[in-house]
Amino acid sequence: MSLDRPLAWTALLVASAAPWAFGSVDPSWAAALAVGCLVPGALMLLADVTRRHPAAVPRGVLVAAMLVVAVPAIALVPLPHAVRTLVAHGGTTLMDRVAASTSSGWRPSSLAPAATGTALGLAAAYVAAFALLRREAGRPGGRQAITAALSISGVGLAVIGVWQHVTQLGELRPKIYWRWQVYEAGTPFGPYVNRNHFAGAMAVLACVAAGEALASWSLRRRAVSVVYAAAVATMLGALATTTSRGGVIAAGTGALFLLACAPRGRRLRGALLIASAVAAAGAALFWTGALDAFTARIATLSGRWKNRFGVQRDAILAFLDNPIFGTGAGTFEDVYPPYQRVCDERSFQNAHSDWAQVLMETGLLGLAALIAVWREFAAWVRSGIAASGASRWRTLGPAAGVAAVVAHGFVEVNLHVPANALLTVCALSLASAAVGGDTADGSSTRGPD
Repeated sequence: MSLDRPLAWTALLVASAAPWAFGSVDPSWAAALAVGCLVPGALMLLADVTRRHPAAVPRGVLVAAMLVVAVPAIALVPLPHAVRTLVAHGGTTLMDRVAASTSSGWRPSSLAPAATGTALGLAAAYVAAFALLRREAGRPGGRQAITAALSISGVGLAVIGVWQHVTQLGELRPKIYWRWQVYEAGTPFGPYVNRNHFAGAMAVLACVAAGEALASWSLRRRAVSVVYAAAVATMLGALATTTSRGGVIAAGTGALFLLACAPRGRRLRGALLIASAVAAAGAALFWTGALDAFTARIATLSGRWKNRFGVQRDAILAFLDNPIFGTGAGTFEDVYPPYQRVCDERSFQNAHSDWAQVLMETGLLGLAALIAVWREFAAWVRSGIAASGASRWRTLGPAAGVAAVVAHGFVEVNLHVPANALLTVCALSLASAAVGGDTADGSSTRGPD
């Protein structure tokens, strides 16, 4: 009996449920995913390499996935002192700053090996989940089931988030689930400790649902399309209620991505749909009393918004000190304090930018892995644009969600929040499986425009 289907559903269950556990800022929940599907998933990938499986992961995708795992693994390989000094511009000075050993013995290039070990486990679990969900999405009914599960979770998150916000208006420090208080600098929204991370989840899930709405419409399944469109409007309304500026950037990027990829004759209709979504978001802001707060936040760059750019600058300086291997995946919180030049009493747990943090932690090796992933993603987008009907939107909808994460990554760290990283993995698996427009049994998903 094949284990890939139950493992894929385990991964989907974890992806759908993870955002509900306080935004999954604690990666401990990922242990269940790692144990449940990491080892069997890795064995499945190795089997695909050695034999021609009809649903095997393409070579380019496999190489990119392996690089994602290899980068944190390399940072754990012990190196002699002379080599560490050679590859790190800051050399032993950087190690002194974080109280690391400067002995002439062998030690990993990571400045916090325990944190990098955790990052390695997460990366491996994400890769296994991608492979399993990609294969499941290629089976008859698999894509629809995955999309439905993610959309239902997204709508549930949106409803809880807005309800919690409305019922705690005026409270200085709102509580998660009306019960649990978070740290003073937290900005909880729904189950998330940070409203920006909630907005990031909404942007990804709304794009996935939008792709299915457009695909169903092209197949003349009007009722299904209307249901998914209502889900999109609900999630975008909740996103707007957060007043997250980065969330607006993410949602706007996803919308413009879909509009740019639409057939030329359909772009006016797409623009009208986007305008309708904006109107729905505006209505949500007015109903929840967040319209004034939202316009005020959009108009200012002061306070925390300004500070985040300072933290990103400091992270880039840390990267310049250790450009080849970086400081080690997952090491930001340990390594950043000596570099902090932002005048703020808070301690920063992330760089407020996925891309600045990736550079700091993984160096040029991490950049090479990102380029490999980007090449595959760009190929999926080109295939989606070249396709027609349902196949087009089932590729481009999830791809728009990934584009939203990429844009949001310049001002937030969704990929460093396990729940949102796994949602992004789900979107990637859906986009990858949709390329070509055929399911595993050979039945076409193409339909009329």
